Amino acid sequence: MLRMYIYYLLLIPQIICAQKEYYIPKPLIIPSHDGKQQLYASIGRGGGYNLDISYTVTNHFAIFTTGVLDRDTKKRTSLWGDRFNIEKNDYVVKAGLGYFKKIKKPRLYNIIEGYLGIGLYKVENYWYFIEGDLGGDSTMARYWNIFWQINICRKEKKQELTFALRVSYNRYDSVNFFTTEWNSRYPRNSYQNLNGLSVDPAISYSYRVHNFKFSAQAGLSLPLWWPQAVHVNTNFDQSIQAYKEDARPAALIGKLSIQYEINFGNKKNKTDN
Repeated sequence: MLRMYIYYLLLIPQIICAQKEYYIPKPLIIPSHDGKQQLYASIGRGGGYNLDISYTVTNHFAIFTTGVLDRDTKKRTSLWGDRFNIEKNDYVVKAGLGYFKKIKKPRLYNIIEGYLGIGLYKVENYWYFIEGDLGGDSTMARYWNIFWQINICRKEKKQELTFALRVSYNRYDSVNFFTTEWNSRYPRNSYQNLNGLSVDPAISYSYRVHNFKFSAQAGLSLPLWWPQAVHVNTNFDQSIQAYKEDARPAALIGKLSIQYEINFGNKKNKTDN
């Protein structure tokens, strides 16, 4: 298993380049709640502009929502050294419920959190080579997922360290690839019946200044297996080919953010265990 993940890690740049970014996992939510009536808000940058909000409705349960907007031009380099741009127009909306618990006799960690949610994803990007006049391609995709996440946190007065793991079931409603050499109303290629499970390990560090936290998160998203999809290819003579193909949805995850906490309850209130 370890050897397999090392192999995945070495292939991540090639995988991302090959899949034209139709898979866009976003950073994990890590509020580190430890009491009732806590409001957590985070704005940051990672896979787009991020906004996370969560609120603890009881001593153990929370609700959360996340929005990500990515409208930017990203610079990439192919395996052969050619430089190209990707113009992005993506958005993600997620929401769900969480459970948290403060550990009475902490050792290496003192808070554990679990989150269950659903996400909606829209992908629109156009990529083209910077040099030459070779045209370009665009990708349009829609998918949704159901995910479960666990956070193991070490929360101190000034700093926090969290190890997180998210498992997601991803299902695509559509994945279409267009090219400028083709009638833009119809896709040149598409994936059908694309779905699968992914696992997203991540680590987060935060430093606190009063009610503000400055945080950095890093991780990656890997499929538990290479999902198979039906690849539909339309040729220039209008003939259609359909065959099964291994899709490779994998990506790096990263985020820099500023977080703010408001405790509407008694500041001396502690989570019941």
